[in-house]
Amino acid sequence: MRYRAKLRFCLGEDSETVYRSLEAEARQRGPAKGVVRLSMDGGCVGLDIEARDLAGLRAIANSFILLIHASVSAIRGSYRGGGLKDKSPH
Repeated sequence: MRYRAKLRFCLGEDSETVYRSLEAEARQRGPAKGVVRLSMDGGCVGLDIEARDLAGLRAIANSFILLIHASVSAIRGSYRGGGLKDKSPH
C-alpha cells in the first residue's frame, strides 16, 4: 500500500523564495523513503508526498514542514524583523 499527502503553503510574497529553498531537498529524496514533488501554483508552494508506509510519509512531511518553518523564519527575520512565532513550551 502507498500513502500520499498533498500539502499547500500560501506564504504570500515569500512563497517563491521558500519554493527555491526546497528544490534541492525535494530532488535528494530517494525512492527508498518516498517521493516528493514540489510545485508552485497560484502563489502557493505545493508538496505532493508519496511513501510506502505511514511512518515514512510522516517523517518526510515533518522534515519539509520544519524546512519551510526555518525558511520563513529566516526570510521574515532578516527582512522584516520577525519570523513565525514559536508557541512551543520552553
